Amino acid sequence: MLQQQIKSLMIHLTILKMESEYVTIDSSALVAGDGTNLAGQGLSMANSLFRWDKDNVTYRRSKNTESGYENSGKVNIWGGSDTDAVTGINVAYGTIENKDSGEVYVDHGNALVGTDGSILTNKGKIVVTGLYDPATQAGYTTGITNAPTALTGRSVETAPKGENYGIVGISTKDVLDHNNYNRDRYGENKVNITNIADGANGTIEVAGEMAVGIYANNVNQKELHTKTLMIHNLQKSNDVTVEYDNQKCN
Repeated sequence: MLQQQIKSLMIHLTILKMESEYVTIDSSALVAGDGTNLAGQGLSMANSLFRWDKDNVTYRRSKNTESGYENSGKVNIWGGSDTDAVTGINVAYGTIENKDSGEVYVDHGNALVGTDGSILTNKGKIVVTGLYDPATQAGYTTGITNAPTALTGRSVETAPKGENYGIVGISTKDVLDHNNYNRDRYGENKVNITNIADGANGTIEVAGEMAVGIYANNVNQKELHTKTLMIHNLQKSNDVTVEYDNQKCN
């Protein structure tokens, strides 16, 4: 798979369709739009595809470091509600690195989400407002030529609502291969989240009736053939890693 790079100023969300790719978003780029009609996702990357290794002999599964997003620009996603969240950037068994200059804005829901062995790192800025207000949301990032307005039937909110999260890591090992690969499960029962603060960088701002900066949960799926709540609620906390260097945060 070839590494993809987004350099243009404004990217329309509906044209971005790919899998098992590592995408770099340039510092001058803006990815923005209403995520309501995109399965609640701004940028999303699955990682079930295989690839030839550098030796051109071994055909292997893509690694979690070979798929995902490196963001040095701005990602701005709106359209969520207190009952129907949207996500700024989402990966399955992949990597998200929000660089020093990277900014991710979401109204309702989650800024960064990774599942099943994903590696999530924030060195930049994350803001989840908890407010549905497309015009104000669009104003956080320059380059949006046509200012969005509230959809018919929806009102602009003035007080934060709902459950909102900055960074979320969930591991269930519940992702499936592409149809070409027999739909086997892939990924790992691991979660790795790192927030690196340096002055004004490495910040997470979240508002809502419940506002959480970093959340991680690992669910043991060793008995996948049973789908009882008991199995899904078993924790495997030794495989959850959360690191942050601001010792004053809670």
